[in-house]
Amino acid sequence: MEIDLALLTEDYEQAERLVAACTQESGAVLARKAVLAMARRQTTEAQEAATQALLLAHEEEDRFSEEHALLVLARAQARLGNGLQAAMAAEQALALARRRDSPAGIAHARLVQGRIVTRQGRFGDALSFFYEARSLGQEHGRPWHLAEALHSVAWLQEGRGAFLDALANLQQELAIWRDLGLRGREARALLLLAVVCDQLGHHTESLRSIECARQICEQMGDRIGVARCQYHLVAGLPYRDEGLVGQAVAMATEALAVFRTHDQPAWEGSTLATLGYALWLDGQHATARDALRQAYALLERLGEMGFLPEILAYQGLAHLGLGQLAEALECTRRALLAMAQGALDNDIVSEIYYAHAAVLAAHGQEDQAHRYFGRAYHKLLEYAAQLEDEAARQSFFRRDPTVR
Repeated sequence: MEIDLALLTEDYEQAERLVAACTQESGAVLARKAVLAMARRQTTEAQEAATQALLLAHEEEDRFSEEHALLVLARAQARLGNGLQAAMAAEQALALARRRDSPAGIAHARLVQGRIVTRQGRFGDALSFFYEARSLGQEHGRPWHLAEALHSVAWLQEGRGAFLDALANLQQELAIWRDLGLRGREARALLLLAVVCDQLGHHTESLRSIECARQICEQMGDRIGVARCQYHLVAGLPYRDEGLVGQAVAMATEALAVFRTHDQPAWEGSTLATLGYALWLDGQHATARDALRQAYALLERLGEMGFLPEILAYQGLAHLGLGQLAEALECTRRALLAMAQGALDNDIVSEIYYAHAAVLAAHGQEDQAHRYFGRAYHKLLEYAAQLEDEAARQSFFRRDPTVR
């Protein structure tokens, strides 16, 4: 119980001392050791501890610890790019939670399942899982599960343009984390809030949220958290001032070094993609192409399928900037195919059409280019029409250089 309390309050040093004090290994102790490793973003160690915990808990018929080991195993496998194995482990955990008739266990399993299918670009399925977790958290007085579900729902709502709904969910989530005193979770929510504020054109509020998150991470000694704040600053710079692209490149490079040092491949891939975009804006097409290639390879290996079409599109534009027309066309065609297979339903569709049109125009295929420019433009209008208010629509059309 003391270990659980230390983990809940994010006192990981105390949790480590308590785990070390347990001289006799059991499924229960190893499951908590796996949770601790995952909290510290030690993914490989978490997977190994969860595997050992699962075997011991199964032998001991400790279904609670078995369920927790399965959930950590699922999260670690998903982070390492083993999506099928992750899905199977999460499904097993869900079955155990249902047999125990545990609303908290069911909610936790649904949260993990939702994150796994989100990585695969299955956003509709993910939303249904997160909504179920949110309902269970509300009905059974589980604030941790409720806040986690609110965060995940808000993340998907931001991607679909439901910014005001996302804002309301994030404000509720922040209130819960502050009541519970969970500062690391508060910082994470502040970073997503910054993204939503940028989308709404509230750039001062966005910068304030990132600064608050950075202060929390520095106070906690969380270097990865500070690097995530830098990532969000870089990602938001094109919204605010295209002239700061050089600063964006420098900050992204710093954050990238931290993610590599601490073995954070998903954040490394996302940062490489953002760095590639900033380099492309700066006219550094060869370096942009290389960063985007690395981002694509890394995120594909991790099963982060939802991000790949956009990366391919900008890789095509980088090739175009280098005069490599055949390579550019190959990339934008692959982006279109990946988009069609993933059934993207967000604003990125218009940018993929735009990239393909630009490459077609360079090939002299003006009629086809015109059709794709038209598709890009109409997708922009279609996406903007679903935004909740005029301020969000106006902000959307000004938001980044490609859209502008």
